[in-house]
Amino acid sequence: MAVGRLEVDWADPTAVTSLRVADLACGTGALLTAAYRRIAAHHEDAGGDPSKLHKKMMEDVLHGCDIMPAAVHLTAAVLSGEHPDIDYTSTKTWVMPFGVDDYGAGQETRIGSLDLLVGDHRRALFGDGASAIESTDALSYSEAVVPDGLFDLVIMNPPFTRPTNHENKRGRPENGAMPPNPAFAGLGNDDIAQQLMGYALDKAYRLGGVHTASRAGDGNAGLASNFVDLAHRKLRSGGILALIVPVTVVSGGSWDKTRRLLAKHYEDIAVVTLASVDSSTSRAFSNDTNMAEAVVVATKRKIPVDPDTGRARYICLRRRPATNPDGVDMARINVPGGDFDAPGGSYSGFAVPGLFNELGSGNPSGVHNPELCGIAGNLLEGLLRLPSVTQLMRLPIIPLRELGCRGTYHLDINKKDRGPFEVIPPPKKWCRETPLEVKLQARVAHSKGTHPTLWSQDAWMESRMIVQPCSTAVVRDGMEEHAQKIWNGYINRNNEQIAGATRLHINNNFRLTSQPLGACMTPGIALGGQAWPSFALHRSNLDECEKWEKALCVWLNSTLGLVGRWWVSSRQQNGRARLSVTSIGGIPVLDLRTLTQARIDAAAAIFDEFENLELLPANEAFVDRRRHDLDSALVRRVLHLPEYAIGGIALLREMWCREPSVHGKKSTRPAGS
Repeated sequence: MAVGRLEVDWADPTAVTSLRVADLACGTGALLTAAYRRIAAHHEDAGGDPSKLHKKMMEDVLHGCDIMPAAVHLTAAVLSGEHPDIDYTSTKTWVMPFGVDDYGAGQETRIGSLDLLVGDHRRALFGDGASAIESTDALSYSEAVVPDGLFDLVIMNPPFTRPTNHENKRGRPENGAMPPNPAFAGLGNDDIAQQLMGYALDKAYRLGGVHTASRAGDGNAGLASNFVDLAHRKLRSGGILALIVPVTVVSGGSWDKTRRLLAKHYEDIAVVTLASVDSSTSRAFSNDTNMAEAVVVATKRKIPVDPDTGRARYICLRRRPATNPDGVDMARINVPGGDFDAPGGSYSGFAVPGLFNELGSGNPSGVHNPELCGIAGNLLEGLLRLPSVTQLMRLPIIPLRELGCRGTYHLDINKKDRGPFEVIPPPKKWCRETPLEVKLQARVAHSKGTHPTLWSQDAWMESRMIVQPCSTAVVRDGMEEHAQKIWNGYINRNNEQIAGATRLHINNNFRLTSQPLGACMTPGIALGGQAWPSFALHRSNLDECEKWEKALCVWLNSTLGLVGRWWVSSRQQNGRARLSVTSIGGIPVLDLRTLTQARIDAAAAIFDEFENLELLPANEAFVDRRRHDLDSALVRRVLHLPEYAIGGIALLREMWCREPSVHGKKSTRPAGS
């Protein structure tokens, strides 16, 4: 996809060898070698002899950097192996220092290829072929020369490590301690080195003149987003950016700055994802990744544009390429208007256009059914299009944030030295045979404290729209005033209203294969927590506020509400739709401000009728009779849609439940999924 975009006379050896290609996180050279092979294939197809270009390709065209010496040597060896009988004097492959050490010029803090955010030249360790290692203890130095604005193609699968990745338990030492900055914990860097490297990254941005507001790098997204800034700096106008990154680039809140940078500075953005029915590893393009990924290919604009107009072409494949020729065949879908389901074709997939920059604008990644993309996309625009129904119906739809405000981030509630509360966890896990009423009584008794809290998730006890708080938040000594502010709600430093304790809570880590509820209400006000952040409506009348909360809870647990919430969520793991506490505001909901009082009363009455009825997990909505009844009541009594809309929603339920990202290959999925 990337090499095919290069505008070059493939028959002209001089033109081909004037190209500049870089992978600044090259690893063992898989992407750099693949790019070389495609360049050679294009030249050969145009009548040229790739072997005659090999010396110049090795010495001038192909650039690779990594922090692992063995990986860089392998990169050079694999590239050299394309024509092993042809000599060359050196390669442009370098090992970039990573850590705090004496690198021949006094103690320095080095951050690998990201040092190149500062300029064109940086000291490197061995690896360019110009010098040899004399002993195992001696270091040979060279200089990495990677000029800004020079490269025709930057292609990378950058590291996914995150400075905030403390929830990752893998690699945890025996004493249970986690590194202060996991993004820089590799190669034996101690705690102090990790902190210094974090400072060095910020300094590199400052020295490189990259303003915070215009950079893609975000600590919550991880180093991959910093490598986007690096690639952007090195590409020329008209150059091609090609990345393999986590699928959260499509809709994740921490990737918002990356999307805006691409929307502003790039055109012809293509995003390729996988919609596999197998494990999450089958939604990855990398062999060693256990998370869903996206391929992003884009062309750098000569003149930036308004990022709010940025659009992308989303390409969803139903499987990974099995071989290199299969991959070449699949890459042809990058041609607009390509035939994705051609009879006898070796693959199947589809493409849809969509906004690329806006948080909450929808997530077309990893979708199996193209019709569902259209239905979900229309829903965000307030248009209801249902399977087998030709007529478009208009609904008053707005983002949830326009009706109220979200609650406090959970670490600001309970993290030691940061939050004013210590959250006391719920009772022990119960076995499946324990009667639900027994478990509920224990939960009620446990949360009878001054600050009841709905903190974690327990699918067995959260199958009804009324959910009992599970925990008690105890105020830490000396933090009473801070605790009262969190409980009551407050204005944060960004002048944003933050909700305190509420009755309405949003499921922000929705396990579709086990959890029934997209939202719930507690019997009384409770502090929202890690899994159930609070949401407060902008209403002053308490009676009316309760009706609005009930109406929202009904919508968010209906099929239309589930599909809309799924569409704007991150779906990095099959069977799970995740949202951060800051991005729950992007969920599409009914604009209650435009509904008559009679319709709001009807929605509240539906809640009262269904609040104590158990619902099945969301992925079983197609066979959940109570969910069917809830949908029918919503259609007839609140939305006032034609009767045939009930049948269309039934078809939509099954279509949605057939999606791999919904059923997660669970045995309860629809037959044939």
